[in-house]
Amino acid sequence: MKNQLLSLSFFLLICTVTNGQIKIFEDNWISIGSLQKYGHGIQLEPCGTTYFTPNVYGDYSLMEISNSTGEWGKNWIVYWDDDHQFFVYGNGLIHTTRGIEIGSDSTLKTGIENITNPLAKVLQLHGVLFNYKEKINKNDTVRIMDKQGVWHSIVQSQIQYLDSTNFKTGVLQRLLKERNMKHIGVIAQEVEQIVPEVVRMSPSGTLSVEYFSLIGLLIEAIKEQQREIENMYDNSSGMMKNSINKTSSTSLEENYLYQNVPNPFNKVTIIKFKLSEQVRKASILIFNMEGTLLKTYEILNFKEEINVFGNEFKPGMYLYSLIADGTEVDTKRMILTE
Repeated sequence: MKNQLLSLSFFLLICTVTNGQIKIFEDNWISIGSLQKYGHGIQLEPCGTTYFTPNVYGDYSLMEISNSTGEWGKNWIVYWDDDHQFFVYGNGLIHTTRGIEIGSDSTLKTGIENITNPLAKVLQLHGVLFNYKEKINKNDTVRIMDKQGVWHSIVQSQIQYLDSTNFKTGVLQRLLKERNMKHIGVIAQEVEQIVPEVVRMSPSGTLSVEYFSLIGLLIEAIKEQQREIENMYDNSSGMMKNSINKTSSTSLEENYLYQNVPNPFNKVTIIKFKLSEQVRKASILIFNMEGTLLKTYEILNFKEEINVFGNEFKPGMYLYSLIADGTEVDTKRMILTE
């Protein structure tokens, strides 16, 4: 009892020194720092839940910081007497009305290097549609704050409870609907095999992706693809650059070149093709993206597939063409990974 009295005396002393206020409401709520429930300071529910909403004096102006664990409750930082510009919802969603800026000044960086084979990496990335795992029960209570900063506890099936003058019912209806909407993104474990530089592990052991970091990769991939297009076509005529005769021939209409499988590959890939009986001589030519011939595979006994081994080339993107009696049948691209 003595220790409890000493603790209470010490607590009251601090409140007195800091001009703090304490109030116990009829429903056993306790407010410290404000005489209003849900005011600034610390609020304690009878069940022990604590709400902490301090004022912070920063370098620029007085700011408020709010904390909430509700699914749509806002954890926000706002300038005094200003609208909420940035907040993090209790479900982890970050919202900002003015965008997100990430420090990227050259003085903040070291060890700067060029990205190698950006297009080959992008072509291996796999975009997916998905839902986040959530335990949703229509009878669960939803807590949400209205425009006046007052919390409402409602059952999802009774969303009309909210006073539309404080919080538009249609907004909550859409929030509930968006729970089932798909997200677009990537799977971190897959990305780590291709671009490990953008994958990080949290203390809980789960992986996350620095989506902003993918922007640099996409920029370089687009530039590489544009260079390939420019190298493949003659700027003056708009025709594809190729020294191989591409004149039409009805006798070669049955010839066909298939996409290599697998693509991309790192050990071996199979290129399949089809030749008409009238073809006397055929071959597969491998080019780099600058159009330099790297290797020729002569087709013997009219076998309709060849194996290309990755250890014969450097990682990157290549072109391969089917040539029948001196005429190009088709050209396709293949990617060799590291």
